[in-house]
Amino acid sequence: MASLASITADENSDTAKIPATCVYVGLDVHKDTIVLAARKGDERSEWLLEATFVVEDGLNKLIKCLKKLTKHGVVKCCYEASGAGFVIQRLLTDSGFECEVIASSLIPSKPGDKRKTDRLDARRLADYYRSGLLTPIAVPSKELEAARGVVRCRQAIRSKVTQSKNQLTKFLQTKGWAYRDGTAWTTKHRTWLAQLKFNDSLDKFTFDEYLSMLQYLEQRLKDLDAKLEELANTLFRKPVDILRGFRGVQTLTAMVLVTELGDLRRFPTPRHVMSYVGLTPSVSQSGESRNRSSRITKAGSARCRHVVVQAAWNYIRKPQLASSLKSRQKDSPAWLIEQSWKAQNRLFERFKHLESTIGKNKAIVAVARELVGFLAAALQRTDLSPN
Repeated sequence: MASLASITADENSDTAKIPATCVYVGLDVHKDTIVLAARKGDERSEWLLEATFVVEDGLNKLIKCLKKLTKHGVVKCCYEASGAGFVIQRLLTDSGFECEVIASSLIPSKPGDKRKTDRLDARRLADYYRSGLLTPIAVPSKELEAARGVVRCRQAIRSKVTQSKNQLTKFLQTKGWAYRDGTAWTTKHRTWLAQLKFNDSLDKFTFDEYLSMLQYLEQRLKDLDAKLEELANTLFRKPVDILRGFRGVQTLTAMVLVTELGDLRRFPTPRHVMSYVGLTPSVSQSGESRNRSSRITKAGSARCRHVVVQAAWNYIRKPQLASSLKSRQKDSPAWLIEQSWKAQNRLFERFKHLESTIGKNKAIVAVARELVGFLAAALQRTDLSPN
């Protein structure tokens, strides 16, 4: 392996001419350190460089090291998608280097190889990247990533609200209180909660704390919903309006799809989007034996799958133009209204056919898969970048 000193040779010498090749750099990124491994791509050569950089000291040393590698060829970097996000990718891109973020679940693995170190991980990334065996992910713009954070925060708070309601309900059950006069968490139910009397002061204190926490989370949820409406009507108005033109798709569903999927024009066909979301059936084939499982692959974004399946339940009823849908389609183009109506007819018939053969739950997943196709086809006709 060449030393770092050999890379820092006199750049003005005749031996420092840049060959017409590429240098592939694997970066094993962690919270505190970045391990680098670099190798030329034109031959089975020795490693050009292996080094470790401390993140706390800044990334200037990493950039200087990459600049010195440019004398050996065009530097191409990659690192595995992780908690580091896209900060390093954007920094290296702004510094003039090609850098891609690699899908973690699609990195090849050797079952018999039980060795794992940061140095070996960086080497494997560089080797696989040079061989074209890695799958890069789409790097969102800063605006899209920021909006995605708001949507994910809203989903996290929604989960906390549900958890808080369950905690309050279970606490009341341990004290002998159970609401049996209708549906929980309605106005009537909340009035009942406000009228509860406790004999023990500590029980009253605990109840008030649980209720205060629930009210706080519900207020945060309202604030986030207002922010999503603002984003939907400003930065992402065009794609959100397209999605809201379909039955069962409201602002939250539209914002999840737009922020998680990004620009769908990178997919050749809507069928590729179905596969990306993980709603296509898994297949196992060997020789003449072929087993097409009824289970879906569940690849890609679980958030997208969840909201699409929830929207698909709206298609189990007969096609109709409800007042809410008609209102959302008020300023929609004619082709969108036509596609929306076509989706209602197609998916309703599809559900009725599959319900009798594979059952309601599996039929809904199949309907969700085709709904993704309709939504993707519509989005591919629209510029999804923020306004």
